[in-house]
Amino acid sequence: MTASLLKNERLQPQKNDSSKARLLHEEEFKPLIDNDQALDVWIRYQQVLDAEEQGFTTTDKERLQSAGIRVPHPQLVSDTEIHGVLWDVLDGLARMHVYLLSTDHLSDRELYEILWRKYLSQLVPCLAPENTSISLIDMAWADGPEDETTFLVYYADSLIRRHWTQDHPGSVLPKRRKRIYDRDSQLPQPNPGQGYLHVMARFPEPSEAWN
Repeated sequence: MTASLLKNERLQPQKNDSSKARLLHEEEFKPLIDNDQALDVWIRYQQVLDAEEQGFTTTDKERLQSAGIRVPHPQLVSDTEIHGVLWDVLDGLARMHVYLLSTDHLSDRELYEILWRKYLSQLVPCLAPENTSISLIDMAWADGPEDETTFLVYYADSLIRRHWTQDHPGSVLPKRRKRIYDRDSQLPQPNPGQGYLHVMARFPEPSEAWN
């Protein structure tokens, strides 16, 4: 499941029905934009939609393995290996323009297990290397875009939590917990020099299960 965003748009869980998206020709779109960066974003987005509609898909696991990166089943990874295996995968994903957010509530093993189970086998558009559209996987929403629990417990600030209480009268606000790991500050990040980007926010499908 993906949702499309533009740079500087706040990442919010949302569903994107690409089957209803209209493919515009460049001549139709150009009058609607005022700079080359916006046109570049549009071109990248159309390439993503075209790949999805034509069925040109792959998985992160296939792409990692093709690059020579091990993606073993979590049960086959020892406690002494898990840190290295995880970071090989994270670095490999970053080279494919896939970046993670909100991981500080998870141990190395927990993070790798969620990636392996919910994301690495997820079908993604098969894009040309020059298409630098990026994907964001926010682990605060790894239980689906409708489940706000992890976000509220670990990442929502006081203002957001207060607004949530106002918007959900009668609901119990989950107790805040301290994040016990420090990984987010070390995670690979997109290159700011790439300018405006087409961004896909990825969420696991509800039916996805361990295999």
